[in-house]
Amino acid sequence: MVLLLVGGACKKKDGGSTAAEDTFTAATNAATGAANLVATAAGATNCPPAPACPAAAACPTCAVCVDPNALGKADVGADPTTLKVPAPPGFTFTVEKAGEYQIDAVASENDPLVLLYKDAERIGRDDDGGGDRNSRLFAFLAPGTYTARVAEVDWQGLEAKVQVAAAPAITPAGTIKPGESLDVAAPEGVNDRASAGEVTLQIEAAGKFRIDADAPEEADCSMVLIRDNAVVAENDDGDGVEDAHDSRIDADLEPGTYTVRVFDRTHTAVTIKVTAAAL
Repeated sequence: MVLLLVGGACKKKDGGSTAAEDTFTAATNAATGAANLVATAAGATNCPPAPACPAAAACPTCAVCVDPNALGKADVGADPTTLKVPAPPGFTFTVEKAGEYQIDAVASENDPLVLLYKDAERIGRDDDGGGDRNSRLFAFLAPGTYTARVAEVDWQGLEAKVQVAAAPAITPAGTIKPGESLDVAAPEGVNDRASAGEVTLQIEAAGKFRIDADAPEEADCSMVLIRDNAVVAENDDGDGVEDAHDSRIDADLEPGTYTVRVFDRTHTAVTIKVTAAAL
């Protein structure tokens, strides 16, 4: 477990990483468990004193403090001016083993937002998934390095505790094959995953299959089909079902073991019948 301050306030003139960033990256690469840290966008008050700049060519290596909350000034009716907006504070982490992971951002004040990136592509976003305005983002991740950034939803200052961990496993209600069905208890929860139940689907021969998730009339069911720590298909209010609140997935599947995850979109406790059939 690593505990340190991560912010957008300190940087090198040459765009390189700070010592704190290097320390965090090394620690996360070495650790296979959770990384726990404090992310802050409080401004330049968190910066160490900047060293005096030497002359000429050596100067670009100096550490400088930039206040991301500094206010510029624009005159009404004046020509456009350039405003440089810094990226929200963030951190990188390395996934050694494919799986489902969760990223938490917990703040005592204000409202944190978590954005997850693989290289330049945003692959996840969460606001309030952790309850009480806190964020909890779930994602299936392949081995590699990822970047998480934390912002305040109203772009105010923020201090948040951030944690990356493997998502806790969900115990399947049982196993079905095509032609079978099973009732799955989906519990009450604060987000889609916390309110999800699962069933294992065993496919013995390749073909086209239909998976139905039937919920009580008052529920709004969603379904996700998972294999090898990746989402194969997902559906909410499936086409062709009699009740618009039920879900249906039609998919060409190879032999293997799949997980069918179901939940009520209102996150209330409900029993959902999952049925698989060959088409």
